Amino acid sequence: TVYGKVTNNANNKPLEYVSVQVSNSNYGSNTNKNGFFSFTIPTKKHLSVVFKLLGYTSRVKEIDIEEELDSVKINLSLSQSYLSLDTFTIYS
Repeated sequence: TVYGKVTNNANNKPLEYVSVQVSNSNYGSNTNKNGFFSFTIPTKKHLSVVFKLLGYTSRVKEIDIEEELDSVKINLSLSQSYLSLDTFTIYS
């Protein structure tokens, strides 16, 4: 089981709807309103976990798992990213 909490780097508040995904797999979850996530994966020795949320800089957490462990806790914070868009037109 992979579990943990994702927070905002600026104010340490929990982030909801963060996509937490094991790279190159279908294993993952989204954070709840309190920033918590949890999902189960098959036994692996190394994980590359990607954290993504629109408006925040994505992060990848590399984890080596010891054989005797049956769960891994990951607490992480994401920083806001500011993008500037070119001029665009909206039609109605």
